[in-house]
Amino acid sequence: MKPNDTPLISVVIPNYNGAAYLGPCLSSLVRQTHTDFEVLVVDNASNDDSVETARRAAPAVTILRQERNLGFAGGANAGIRAAAGEWIAILNNDTEVSRQWLSECTAAIGRHPDAAFLACRILDFRHRDVVYSAGDCFLRAGIGYRRGQEQPDRSEYDAESEAFAACGCAAIYRKSFLERAGGYDDRLFAYMEDVELGLR
Repeated sequence: MKPNDTPLISVVIPNYNGAAYLGPCLSSLVRQTHTDFEVLVVDNASNDDSVETARRAAPAVTILRQERNLGFAGGANAGIRAAAGEWIAILNNDTEVSRQWLSECTAAIGRHPDAAFLACRILDFRHRDVVYSAGDCFLRAGIGYRRGQEQPDRSEYDAESEAFAACGCAAIYRKSFLERAGGYDDRLFAYMEDVELGLR
């Protein structure tokens, strides 16, 4: 982490009473092989020891305390506004990323200089041979769903492909794109905010 420099990537983690999850999440970020990034935890007025847990796990973390629970969408937007990075990584507080996560994201940014976002391959936390999401999809019937959901992690998910949108659990967006789009829709609070952003 480089809290005092202008980073390439800002990792934004919305949090509400997530002390039980923040330790592993932030510790996995501390171990990244790529170091040109900052971490912002947006605390949505938690009443547990989330803030203290975050500071113990990652002393360089920036904590943005909110006066009320803004939800995932509102919390993410608060972090986006405060972020210094050219790219914004939105990350759930109950995730644990691989040591190469940001290195792989940085390499993909270099391969796709015109991309507005990157969708990450996300595995189930408890069953890490099962896919949680390999990008969001959208049916003509108006239904959003996660590609690969509950399927075994197969080689097809190693290959890059186009995606309709990025699952907000672990997504990378160009900050200028988010600013033009107006970020997530705060009215959605939590769930489907990533699909709605994809539609816009």
